[in-house]
Amino acid sequence: MIGVPELSATPSAQPLLNQGVYARPRHLLYAAALLGVCAAAFFSNHLALSLLCPACLVLLYGITCLEERELGARFGDEYVKYQ
Repeated sequence: MIGVPELSATPSAQPLLNQGVYARPRHLLYAAALLGVCAAAFFSNHLALSLLCPACLVLLYGITCLEERELGARFGDEYVKYQ
């Protein structure tokens, strides 16, 4: 919700990315971020990072819900079919 299309003064005709690596998972960057935090916690064996994993999961879930709503409004039925 803070990318180039959202900051642009004129609406862009950006297509829905639903092919290639986005054919199945919709939120690859969030999954990668969560995996990175959990991997860092696992390999460092540090309590603070271990506590950060569930916090990141909750935060990324909230962000994902907001993004789903925004993408549904932007792309309409095409995004609902993709879901």
